[in-house]
Amino acid sequence: LKLAAGALAPTNGTIRQLGTACYAVQRTDAPPVGWDDFMNCWDAAALDERRRLGVGEDWAERWDTLSHGERKRAQIALALWRAPDVLALDEPTNHLDATGKAVLLDALQHYHGAGLIVSHDRDFLDALCTQCLFLFPPRATMRPGGVTEGREQDRREQTHARERHDANAGKARRLAAAAQQRRMILATLQRDPLNPHTFPAQLATQAVDRFQGRSVLQLPQAPKQPWVQARSDVPQGTLTRHVVHSQILGNDRDVWTYV
Repeated sequence: LKLAAGALAPTNGTIRQLGTACYAVQRTDAPPVGWDDFMNCWDAAALDERRRLGVGEDWAERWDTLSHGERKRAQIALALWRAPDVLALDEPTNHLDATGKAVLLDALQHYHGAGLIVSHDRDFLDALCTQCLFLFPPRATMRPGGVTEGREQDRREQTHARERHDANAGKARRLAAAAQQRRMILATLQRDPLNPHTFPAQLATQAVDRFQGRSVLQLPQAPKQPWVQARSDVPQGTLTRHVVHSQILGNDRDVWTYV
């Protein structure tokens, strides 16, 4: 707040101020700078601010006997009287009861500049602010409404962004898995160009390309398998070829049935 109001010089970088600024400190031990000028001023602006915030005419001479709540109202009344372009308030509701907060809220709602407020009073901020600038470096977002409404909108947007990211990531994973599956399926449909044994056998010399057809794996040293040998006491079935077209994969597959 002090940096924004020009009450503190930055140790690094620069701050460009385009207008006037006023900083109302948190503590109320001493009268604010310009207190006597404010209380001795009788123009319309001074009278309006003293009236709105309930500043008594006798407060000028008895700062030490004022409660801290009264001092806070007087402090902010002086800051509003200055009509700065930027009003920086540090915990403005400190020491104020419900009535004092209502009076302060009404006074600040008549202010037409930019307000910078440090406060733990969320209800007060929600009632006062019509729009809030949320800073999440390097991002700055202006949102309508109070702090609670703005944070809720930010939470919804963050949730939606995560859901969209998860959905896109899930879709990408599914597409990658489908592509890998298609490659695996297509790989099983291709003939090994280094294997001279094909099925059907005539494809070895008549195939359109070296991947057409099927490869035959020969295992000359494998043990005999009597259960696949023809037997006279078992009737032989028929081997039938079926061609199945896949619209998703964009290819044809042979399905052989033995009945």
